[in-house]
Amino acid sequence: MSSFIEFLDKFDNYCRLQVTPDHSEETIAKAEARRRLVQMNWIVERIRVLHAEFDKWGRQAPWPPPPEIIDVWETPIGAAWAKETDEKKKNVAKNQYVLLQEMETMAECFYWIAHRTRSVIRFIPKLQNFESKGARDVRNKLIEHPEKPDSKILTQSFSIDAERGVVIKAVRLYDENQDWKDQGIYKNFSNFQEDLLAKILSVLT
Repeated sequence: MSSFIEFLDKFDNYCRLQVTPDHSEETIAKAEARRRLVQMNWIVERIRVLHAEFDKWGRQAPWPPPPEIIDVWETPIGAAWAKETDEKKKNVAKNQYVLLQEMETMAECFYWIAHRTRSVIRFIPKLQNFESKGARDVRNKLIEHPEKPDSKILTQSFSIDAERGVVIKAVRLYDENQDWKDQGIYKNFSNFQEDLLAKILSVLT
């Protein structure tokens, strides 16, 4: 996938080609769709920053103890180190928890915005049946309507890794539906862009 700036340029060029009356529903949709795409990109890039910060805090976890402390573990020096370490571990855990909460919240917001983006794109001429399955399914099956019969994936969980970013409901109970696997926010955003460009190309050729 090309850079987001290149993607946005192609989207802008398409919108310019589709001449629509000022203040019309179609013209307003073009402007909102562009703004929503920028918001989606901002969230993804923000999650990358937060993940890097999360990893940085993980590297600060003061464990295992250095060899010189192990030798005096039961002495006042060892006890003082253990107390200091406990406070550091608590601070690391607190900061990592806050970062995880923000990443999860940002990811869920991404899918709600993606749903709105999909809706307004469909008001742009010749893009009425635009679809991006990955983002749609995460929003519909895992976040917005998990209680429906074809989902029933109710466990609240997520994971985060460098390759996929935030993965919604990555951990499930053994008897829960194992369908509707989230491939991760990075892949879903990349696919959203590719799906939109493919739709635009199909219209122009």
